[in-house]
Amino acid sequence: MTLAPSRPARVVRRECARAALALLLAAAPLAAAEPWDAGLSFVRAYDVAAGLPQNTVHDLLIGSDGRLWVATQDGLAHFDGRAWADVELPVRQRSNFVRALLESGDGSLWVGTQAGGLLRRHAGEWKVFWGDADEGPGDLRVNALAETAAGEERHLWVATHDAGLARFDGRAWRHWRRAEGLPGDRVWDLLVVPGTDGDRLWLATDSGPAWIELPDGPVVVPPGAPAEPANSLGARRRGEGEAPEVWVGFYGTGLAGWIDGAWRRVEEREGLASLFVTDLAPRPDDPGALWVSTDGGGLHLFDGQSARRLELGAVNSSRAVYRVLETTAAQGAEAIWAGTRHNGLLRIVTGYWRSIEPPPALAGSAVSALLLRDGEPGGTELWLGTDGGGLAVWRDGAWSRHATATGELGHDAVLALAETRRVGGGRRVWVGTRNGGLSEWD
Repeated sequence: MTLAPSRPARVVRRECARAALALLLAAAPLAAAEPWDAGLSFVRAYDVAAGLPQNTVHDLLIGSDGRLWVATQDGLAHFDGRAWADVELPVRQRSNFVRALLESGDGSLWVGTQAGGLLRRHAGEWKVFWGDADEGPGDLRVNALAETAAGEERHLWVATHDAGLARFDGRAWRHWRRAEGLPGDRVWDLLVVPGTDGDRLWLATDSGPAWIELPDGPVVVPPGAPAEPANSLGARRRGEGEAPEVWVGFYGTGLAGWIDGAWRRVEEREGLASLFVTDLAPRPDDPGALWVSTDGGGLHLFDGQSARRLELGAVNSSRAVYRVLETTAAQGAEAIWAGTRHNGLLRIVTGYWRSIEPPPALAGSAVSALLLRDGEPGGTELWLGTDGGGLAVWRDGAWSRHATATGELGHDAVLALAETRRVGGGRRVWVGTRNGGLSEWD
């Protein structure tokens, strides 16, 4: 939408005054009606130069000691808020590619690798579980990990790349494959979902979602479940006594939610910038919302009905987010951590400083004047005067540009902006330019 002043702007010169031509250049609509909602949040990138082992991140974990653990394609590291430290894996020569992390109830750190099996670190000592089905998960590649409690026992669940699902009770392994009812043997994600009639372990497989009734129930494929490559799972909490919604991310077809025994699809028309979903994660202080990361569309916030993309700018040039984790002040920092492809780990802080990007035609122009107008019918207006690019105005969720070429300014170097009010309620905006006199909008 373009800015349409109630009367044509006037350019007042020392020599004469003349009427301006109300010809505006419209920018494409953005996602938010308020200018600060469309601004870029504060983002700090951690990459190899900052101490990360490698710039593609596959998993994130906040440990009980408060450290942030990061799984990359070439190593494992942790961050204490000040410095990074690499962790040497016992299978480094075979595989240093880390895909999954879990801290179990006894304080052990479990590490799933690309080709080095499953690792356990306890009291500073490592144990390696190779691909043997009797003594390990049955596959050298581990995609996801989860833990459940069964009485006094704790069960570790392992999603493998080609050998289905494995469970370890501390003594022996048990396995589920297609023969035991899994939709597919390639399992990408696991999610424990509490319920009033018992807990379930949901699985995302290469042939769609399923669940297991805990602790030893059968595999159940929900009626009507999409038989498509599913790779991520998230639960959206509802009201007291209501079963949670379980959402499944698909690589290529968006989201589907299991709600009261039926499926609901979410695609591009509901706001997803990419249908290649890579991760779903809860918000600690908002159980009704989920973070949705995608390959090609970046990061979104989903409220159960629609998704809104979080603009990250050029710092996420790949537009691929593989993992997302939100932390609270009690965990050491209020932040959103986004593990990306090629762009490292991004620390995103919302609610503080934001960066406002004017229209592409004004990219790189210095901002020399600023005006906020509250109380307008379309929401708050943001006026930016630039040094050589004219004037940019944000209104009704869109940018418009005003310059000498549109006949509205006497010079494209704007030095000052001010608003005055008339007796009776009228409002005027005054634009002071370099060597071009004064322009007025009323």
